[in-house]
Amino acid sequence: MIRTRVTQGLWFAFVLLVAVNCIFVGAIVAARAELNSIRESYGHTAGSSAPAPFIGYREDGTPVGVGASEAGVAIWYASKRCPYCKRDLEWDKLAAALQERGVRTIILLPACGVGFEPSETRPPGAEQVAFVDGDWLRTYPLSVTPTLLIFDRDHRLIWHRWGMLTEQDTRKALAAVDKGRAASN
Repeated sequence: MIRTRVTQGLWFAFVLLVAVNCIFVGAIVAARAELNSIRESYGHTAGSSAPAPFIGYREDGTPVGVGASEAGVAIWYASKRCPYCKRDLEWDKLAAALQERGVRTIILLPACGVGFEPSETRPPGAEQVAFVDGDWLRTYPLSVTPTLLIFDRDHRLIWHRWGMLTEQDTRKALAAVDKGRAASN
C-alpha cells in the first residue's frame, strides 16, 4: 500500500515536472521569437519609410548634424564610466577602418558629464554629443553601453551591435559599409 502511494507520488511529480518543463520551453520559444522580431524591426518606425535624421547637440548646446554627402556615420553610444566601453578594444580597430573609408564617428553620451576627455576620444578627435532629437531616439532606442549604429550616406541603418564588439563583428560591419558604398555609387 505504501509502495503504491510512493510510486503514484513519484509519477505525479514526474508528470508535473514534464508539464512545467513544457511551459518553460514554450515561454523561451515565445521570448526568442519576440526578440528576433525586435531585432528585425530595430530602426524602423511605423508608417514612415524615411529614416529619422540624426540631429545631436554637444553639452554646450551646439548642434551636430550629419550631411547626406558624407560616406556614412557611425554612432557609438558610450561613456567614460562604462567598463565595457573601456575594454572594447575591437572598437578601436573598427573605428580606424571606418575612418579610412570616410565614415564619420560620433560618440553619443548617455548623459551630460560622462564624456571622454578630448585626448581620450576613440577614435581621436571624434565628436561627442550629449543630446539627440527625440524622433531619432524613438526610432533607435538605446539602453546599453556600448552600442554601435552604422548608417549609410542616406541615413539608413546598415549595421548595429549592442555590447562589446568581436573580430567577427568588425568583419560584418565593414562588409555592410562596403556593400552600402557600392550600392550608392
